[in-house]
Amino acid sequence: MSPKRPTKKKFNTKVESILLSCNGDTLDLSQQDLGDDGMILLEEFIKNKKLKILKLMRNKISDTGASKLLELHCQILHLQSNVITERFLDLIQQLIQKQTQIHIKTIYLGQNLMNLFRVKKKIEDLKKLGITIQI
Repeated sequence: MSPKRPTKKKFNTKVESILLSCNGDTLDLSQQDLGDDGMILLEEFIKNKKLKILKLMRNKISDTGASKLLELHCQILHLQSNVITERFLDLIQQLIQKQTQIHIKTIYLGQNLMNLFRVKKKIEDLKKLGITIQI
């Protein structure tokens, strides 16, 4: 048996064309089924770009994939209709406590796997730290 070579994952052509044509403040990659693997590729692609708004609605992103986005130079992050849980909010709090600089000011997390009653206190705590969470 020959060993399998790891294949470098790539975006599909539609996503690549959107990324290559992005030169403004907003990048909309909604409904592209990027998943967590796509977040790793996306982080590498836009790491040094300064976006104001990054829209990633309906992309099957979990806590792992969303955590990759916290280091980006972006002010507003739209993550509605994904599979993100309360652990993502815990991760944001941990990064702030470790004094990691987070550029994101507003995160939209509507229609994810979060219970509003369980995360209400965490959202209030994050607001005091300068990050607004909208559910």
